[in-house]
Amino acid sequence: MSPALAVLAEEQKGFIQTELEEAGKLKHLSFKGVSQAGLDIYDADLSMQKSNGDSLSLIEA
Repeated sequence: MSPALAVLAEEQKGFIQTELEEAGKLKHLSFKGVSQAGLDIYDADLSMQKSNGDSLSLIEA
């Protein structure tokens, strides 16, 4: 993780943690590919997500 992204993640840590806790347990994680910038992209299906078929997209630096 780049230093700038680490700072942002630390600043938003409480918000991110609350959002993930409310989304529930991880049911499924799938690797979707690599972005043009070289970032790994994943889709996460969480137990408390709304049943609209959407999944959470995660991007790892």
